[in-house]
Order: sequence, then structure tokens, then C-alpha cells
Amino acid sequence: MSALSLERIELWPGGAPGAKGANEWDKPWMSIHRPEAGKANGAAMLVCPGGGYNCVVINHEGLHVAKWLNDSGVTAFVLTYRVKPKGYTPDTAFTDATRAMRHIRANAKQYGIDPGRIGMMGFSAGGHLTTRVATHFDAGDPSSTDAVERVSSRPDFILPIYAAVNRPKDPSFSITNTVPLSSVPPAFFAHTSADQTVDPTGALTFFNALRKEGVDAEFHCFGGYGPHGVGLADGDPNMGAWPSLAVAWMRRSGFFTSAQRVAVSGSVTIDGRPVDHGWVTLTPIGYDTAPSASALISGSKPSFEIAAKYGPVPGPYAVSVRELCRGTQLEPSLERSILHTSDRPGGAALRFVVQPSNNVLDIAIKTKE
Repeated sequence: MSALSLERIELWPGGAPGAKGANEWDKPWMSIHRPEAGKANGAAMLVCPGGGYNCVVINHEGLHVAKWLNDSGVTAFVLTYRVKPKGYTPDTAFTDATRAMRHIRANAKQYGIDPGRIGMMGFSAGGHLTTRVATHFDAGDPSSTDAVERVSSRPDFILPIYAAVNRPKDPSFSITNTVPLSSVPPAFFAHTSADQTVDPTGALTFFNALRKEGVDAEFHCFGGYGPHGVGLADGDPNMGAWPSLAVAWMRRSGFFTSAQRVAVSGSVTIDGRPVDHGWVTLTPIGYDTAPSASALISGSKPSFEIAAKYGPVPGPYAVSVRELCRGTQLEPSLERSILHTSDRPGGAALRFVVQPSNNVLDIAIKTKE
């Protein structure tokens, strides 16, 4: 098998700080992986493979992950950081990862990415590295002569995957923070309850701390079979669901588009009466980078509100209304839900063009002519 040729980016072309020599393992670097032409959405991801800080598991926790990200339009950077067998510590890896984040942001225009949509994800020790950067970032040094050092090291979102966080028997995997937890970026966690190498409790504790501070965070812990180090878990129909959940989370969180999310309010009536319990859902038409949006309708009022934080972006949307029950919730019914996608039987499909502001969507549905 021929050697794979990678586009290599050395983090310190003149020599890394604290380098113990001039060998390849003394030179932290990244490879860049771009989506197919016309598919890039402007988002980027710094990928940190695991390996217990003893090695860098470059394939199934690095290069394969980059390809998966490319399929969703994300430009990926796979980091090879310095490791313990070569005389380095996890602190050195942190220095390398922080530099990598700054480099990507400082050169965003060159790479064709949005400097405000740069995520970071990692597996096992790489997950620990990800959470450490997310809790120890700074705005950069404006007085530095190095343009890279002048920009922020904060990831815009993070995905710690079976992250080795807060392991009681190994203080090198602890998580402290030098920034307020409320400023930590939105986070997506995936783990397995059967992991015998990294207990999910540490990541769950971190998730709960973020949630308490109002940080948008999502946690998935898969039961059943699930050893450590599964990567994308392609062959496992259980744990293998996490990549699609992660893509849905990134899209829903607005990381696949630079468009500003906006608020939508309105009302829903069916045959002139309010919906007692149901959903209004807006699904983008013709552009899969935009987030969907939804609102739960509950009670006797027909009105709904979608805050800008969770709202759609300007553009055309398909609208659907789902009744979870007819009448009131206290009236017995075997109908699980009733979906409405048009304003009347055989009528026009429900559509709404979201504007940059002042979005009011009043929906009146008739079930009978």
C-alpha cells in the first residue's frame, strides 16, 4: 500500500516551543481536508485523535473523521500533537492544540472558512484536550509580533467523544477552568455506558456543570455493547448513531450557515379552534445547511413563539402542524397525532418565507371544505 499524501501544516515552521529536537515527532502539525467543490458550508473542525497522550490514533479517530465531516460540508484539520513517549507532557499537547485553533482562525480567509464557526472535537485523550482548550482559551495577545498569536483560541463549539475527562486515578485528565463556565462553547457529548477504559461519569459531570451555567449542551450515553475507542462506530447499529446525531446537532445549532437566526411568532387554528397540544415545525427548502425550527403549542392559546436563538434563518421554509390530540388532553383519543402540511384537503402546501425581521406566521387550517 502506498503512503498517503497529506497536505501538511506545521504549527511553528521555525520550531515549536519546548521542542526537544528537530525530529518529526518534535514538530506538531495538522493535515487539512476539504469538502468536494461546491459543498463547503464555511464551517471548520479541529480534530484531535486520542491515544492516552502516548500516541496519536490518526486513522479511525482522525482521517476517517475528517472524511465524515467533509461529507457534511465541513473543512477538517487533523492535529498530530506531541506525546509522552517522546518526552512531552499533556501540557505540551495543550500548547499544540491551542496553537492549532489560533492558526485556523488567523488563516480562515485563506482556507475559505468562517472564523466564527470553527469547532473542535476529540476522542478519548483528544476529548480531554478538546475540553481543556474550551475551558482555558483566551482572546489572544494583541501585542504579539506573530499574527497567529493575536487571535482567539476559543472553539465556537466542541464535540468531546468518549472523552477522558476527570478520571479519579489520573490527575493529568482532570478539568479545571480559567474562564467562566458560562463562556464555554456549546457542546455535544457521546459515550457508552459499557466503556471500561473511560467511565462516562466524568464527561457527564462536565455536561451537568455546563448545563447549570446555561451553556447549550447535549449528552448521549449509549447502553449495551460499546467498548472504548470505537471512533465513528461504523459497524455498530447502536453507538454508530452518534455521528448522525452530531450532524443534526451542528445543523440545528446553526453552525452550518453564517446566516443570522431570527425569531418567529404566530398562531395556529384548526377549523377555527386553537390547538390544545401540538407542534409547529419549519423545515428549510432547498438548502440543507439551514437549521429547522419548531415550537410546542400547549394550552388553550393558539399563539406560539420561537426565540431567535432557536429560530430559522431567512429563506423559504415548509411548514407543518402536528396535533398531538384532538379536543383537549383530558378527552380520550387513540389518534397518536395528526399531521397537517396544507391549509385544507387538497389545498396549497404550507410555506413561509422567513425575513430578516418581523416574522409573523398565522396559520389557519380547515379539515373540511
